[in-house]
Amino acid sequence: MRNHWLFVLVFVCGWGVACQAAVHPVRLVSPTATATAARLLGVMPTILVPTRPLATPTLQVGGVLQTGAVESNAVEQPQDIGMELALAALTQPVGQTAGGSGVPAPADIPSPAPLNQPATPTIPRLGGESPTLPFSPTELGQIVYVCSDPQDDELCLMDGDGANQRQLTQNDVADYYPSLSPDGSFVVFARQMQAGSEAQYELYRVNVDGSGEQALTQNGSKNAAPAVSPDGKQLVFTSKLALDTHQVWLMNLDGSGLRQLTFDGANWDPTWSPDGQQIAFASNRSGTVQLFVMEAGGGSQRQLTQVAGIGGRSSWSPDGQSLVFYAGDRTERTRQIYRLDFPSLTVVAITSDGMSAGPCYSPFSRWITYQTGGEVVVMRDDGTGLQVLTTNVNMDYQPRWGKK
Repeated sequence: MRNHWLFVLVFVCGWGVACQAAVHPVRLVSPTATATAARLLGVMPTILVPTRPLATPTLQVGGVLQTGAVESNAVEQPQDIGMELALAALTQPVGQTAGGSGVPAPADIPSPAPLNQPATPTIPRLGGESPTLPFSPTELGQIVYVCSDPQDDELCLMDGDGANQRQLTQNDVADYYPSLSPDGSFVVFARQMQAGSEAQYELYRVNVDGSGEQALTQNGSKNAAPAVSPDGKQLVFTSKLALDTHQVWLMNLDGSGLRQLTFDGANWDPTWSPDGQQIAFASNRSGTVQLFVMEAGGGSQRQLTQVAGIGGRSSWSPDGQSLVFYAGDRTERTRQIYRLDFPSLTVVAITSDGMSAGPCYSPFSRWITYQTGGEVVVMRDDGTGLQVLTTNVNMDYQPRWGKK
């Protein structure tokens, strides 16, 4: 029986920094049902205004927030925080609040198993052991991901074209949330220390050859979603170390200098900008789960999106001009990958299969990796060039692309 979990991150504002989020205008467009067929033919999918809007943008006019009607007046319950393709929360009653704030808190223990989804998606499989992708050998990089075996979830590595797939960890507990260091020499991840609804998760690191495993936290809390800063000196992550809600924390890689960055609502899944100056994260502080961004020290926290059903982890493009993330309803098969472009804050849906999650940019290009149907795939961030990298019986998910 595999044990799975869900974590919620909350960013803490820096000392003396107000946490009031400023909402920006967002334009939403979505692909038609024919986008998948177009993508399989290697052409750019047609992007049209959806017949059923995913969300109504919130506009700031003259300093006053003006919000249009949304799909539901209910406060969004962030059931799938941090766990792509998660089942509904096992322990979180609907309407339970986070730290008395009146905003629903995310559940802690979901399962990442897909819901009535095929083990292998109906999209093209790369042929041969050396698939043809437009990368030079030095730009392939490597992808770390969660790979399931009959007992639990472990970590696996492969090249950016799917070659050299190998298992990185092997133990009697579950490992999740892997992320590569900036130089690609080691992986940071979260390890489940015990089973059940009160399970604790600690952060670990391990070299990409499987050596040098060591614990980074030993605080008995729910720690997850670690990401090493671009300069390799700091670690941002999610934890329930204080306030009994998931918040975003920052510490030095040696465990010193621990700081809480968020306090308002529940916040999770932080990701660094390429220059290390900003951190994107998900938060329910506005009443629904949305993407926010803040300075690396916790200041200037502001809202980026107004999209229904946002999941957790996002990823920055190498040039810092875009973020990819996922949103949609898992049970209704409307979960897609989206791209947010700066400075316009335009949001574009770039998949249409209804079961996509966990996107991450290549550190070299506008290609992304993500999971769909329990497998890891890659494609361009305009929705073209889709290729499947794994075809395993058990589920592969949470891919993160890095240097090698």
